This record gives sequence, C-alpha cells and structure tokens, in this order.
Amino acid sequence: MSLKILPEDRRPKLKVLLNEKGFVRIIECHNGISGLIGERSKVNEKEFDGLWISSLTDSVAKGHPDEEIVSVDSRLDTINQVLNVTEKPIIFDGDTGGFPEQLSHLIRQLEKLGVSAIVLEDKKYPKSNSLLKNAKHNMEDIDLFAEKIRIAKETQKTKEFMVIGRIESFIVGESKEKALWRAKAYLDAGADGIMIHSKSSKADEILDFAKVYTKEFKNKKPLMCVPTTYHGVKEEELINSGFNIVLYANHLMRASFVAMNKVCEKILEHSRGSEAEELCASLKDLLEPVGSVRTFKAEYEG
Repeated sequence: MSLKILPEDRRPKLKVLLNEKGFVRIIECHNGISGLIGERSKVNEKEFDGLWISSLTDSVAKGHPDEEIVSVDSRLDTINQVLNVTEKPIIFDGDTGGFPEQLSHLIRQLEKLGVSAIVLEDKKYPKSNSLLKNAKHNMEDIDLFAEKIRIAKETQKTKEFMVIGRIESFIVGESKEKALWRAKAYLDAGADGIMIHSKSSKADEILDFAKVYTKEFKNKKPLMCVPTTYHGVKEEELINSGFNIVLYANHLMRASFVAMNKVCEKILEHSRGSEAEELCASLKDLLEPVGSVRTFKAEYEG
C-alpha cells in the first residue's frame, strides 16, 4: 500500500498545528486499524490532532512488557503500518533513546519516514514502565540526558522535526524544583518541548509545574502532559495552566484488551458466538474503513 501523504508534507504538521491552535490533543495507536480509528474519530467538531506511537502499547500488542525489549526495526514496522493509512502528524515514544549510536540511527529513520516528533524520557536504559507499582526507576544524570538531547538535535536534518524531553521526576519522588531544574537543562540543550509525567490520581503536581514553567521560563517551549492516572482533569484546565499538548497515551489498547477478553469469555461460556455478537462490530463496519468495496452477502442473510 502506498503512503497517503508524503513524509515532507506530514513531518511539519505538528509544529504548524501548535503555532495555529496553541493546543493539540493526541491519541495512542499501535497498528494500522487503531491509527485509522484515532484519525477518523470526531464528535461535535472535536477530533484528535495527531497520533502517538506508544512503546507501552506497541510492546503489549506484540506480547512483550514495556521495558525497551522490542527492537527498533519492529517499532519502525509499526510506524509504517500507521503511516500507510493515515495523514495526521505522528509523535513517537522513544523511551530512553538507548545508547547514542542507537539514538542517532533512530532519529534519522523517524525523520526520513515523516514522523513529527520523538519523546525521550530521562531514565537510564533500559527503563521500566512509569506507572507500574514497585517498579525500579533509575533517573539519568541531568547532564548526560541533556547531552542525549543535543545528539538528537545535531542528528536531525530538518527544522520541523521536534525532540521533546520527558521528565520523570514526579514518578521517582523528586521535587517540583528538581523537575523544573531538569526542564531548564533540557531546553538549554535544545529540546523543542517538555513533557512532564505523573502517576498521581490528582493533577495538582503537574498543574503546579505548568504554572511555574509558563510564568518563569523565558526559553519555554510547548508543554505536554499525559493524564492517564489523573484522568478527571478537563482539557480547559490544562490549557489555562499552560499546556500545549495533551496525550491520551494507551486508551485504544486498554479498550481493545477489555473487549477481546469479554468476547472470549462469552464464546467459552455459551459454546457459540451468538452471545458475543453484541460486543463485536459488523463485518461491514470493520472492513469499510480499511477500503474494502466488496459486499459480504452472508452477513446480511444471516
């Protein structure tokens, strides 16, 4: 299948949207169909502005834990699946970025494909998922991570590609002051944006961070958040606090996991598929988005 949009046309879209709108919402995807669903979804003129290739959901989709186990080539294959059927800008979850040589290779590949941005997190390689209880998290030295950002920026060839520094301070119990210190160092190193992460059920600490960042940072760049655990916060509050990007980072995978389990249970419970039908899309609804033009007669006769 050919690309729906050329890399040089897709790559600048994120920066353009941020400049025009000031605030964008991004939805996770982990294969072609989830990318299509994320791109096509629209309610009362509201839609997602871009797609997130999550390391968590990409790993889970392949049956692996989120611990930087999946190879770069496998991650790139997922990107290609999404690129082939969508047009919106893509942000890539780069985890720690690996070793400098790995990071440089990854940046070149992403930029060539038309990806708009990479997010790099300031933990040591290999990392564990930030939201797991009792997981061991080792923060990277600030200067070493800043150097990683410099390497990424020196590697890229186009002005529109973005390198976003992901701060894990609140995940490991560091203070707001330490998180802000990290943000300044990463921006000074050339980061095009900052993502502040939290596993709290309340948005207080990320909102406090944003208020200081917005008011006191002269070199501030787009600010990004991921309301997975503090999911009660409204986008309006995020905007008012200074956020520019909101990421819904794993919802499509989590939803599909629940649905697949329920369907399996229904089939096993009743020894047939009838009771599971109400949980399933029709073949027509499933196949139309992917471009099927055939009529499946059996579906309508059955």
